Amino acid sequence: MPVTVKSFVDAARHAAPDTTLKFSDNEVTQTGAIGTAFTWASTHRESMARFINALRAKYGDSIAKTASAMLRGPMAEGKPLKAYMVTAMVRIAEGEQALARTRAVENFIRGDDPDLVENQRPDRTRRASP
Repeated sequence: MPVTVKSFVDAARHAAPDTTLKFSDNEVTQTGAIGTAFTWASTHRESMARFINALRAKYGDSIAKTASAMLRGPMAEGKPLKAYMVTAMVRIAEGEQALARTRAVENFIRGDDPDLVENQRPDRTRRASP
């Protein structure tokens, strides 16, 4: 069963911001400081990778690429995924999604349809003949 953004958000919601979240046994769990110290860096990397894949599934490639870029440093160092990271990434994703919807509505209102070829757009400079 694939892990979802909701799984990460639920785990982050019930944790202190600096709590480590890890993916194991097909679920997202919280780990305290002692548990984090005994968790392999590869487990932390897998947790981040699963989170990025969950973001991709819900929000698309653009958001996943943004998250991947932002988590590149901690991931390369084998640092754990923290609750605040999940919360921040989901806020960014939700904001980007809202912005995209707003732009789509603005384009619709203006009559700009990116699916229309330039020469198929109506000419707005001509007035209707009487």
